[in-house]
Amino acid sequence: MNDENFHLSRAKVFLYSCISFIIGIALSRFVPGPIIKIPLLWFSLSMGFLVIIVILWEKEKSRLVLMLFVFMFFGIWRFSISIPANTPDKIWYYNSQTVEVEAIIISEPD
Repeated sequence: MNDENFHLSRAKVFLYSCISFIIGIALSRFVPGPIIKIPLLWFSLSMGFLVIIVILWEKEKSRLVLMLFVFMFFGIWRFSISIPANTPDKIWYYNSQTVEVEAIIISEPD
């Protein structure tokens, strides 16, 4: 099948884009921790693919495949920005440690 006979409806393109985004989120679980923490990398890859899409706009198959990669990278990027920072104000920061906590009760419980 060549590009002349290849055509997908907008609904199918939207469906494939959503599936690609979800696959990107699923694949992000397998990306090593230090790499996933660089959201600029994933955004840059997505923008690079968008530039290539503009260059290859006339080739519909190539445009679709590249667009699916863009949505996959957007999924990885979205997952990477949702990972909370491991800072002392988070409870999991103190896992596997002995910690002494001091609290002040300011009123009777309801």
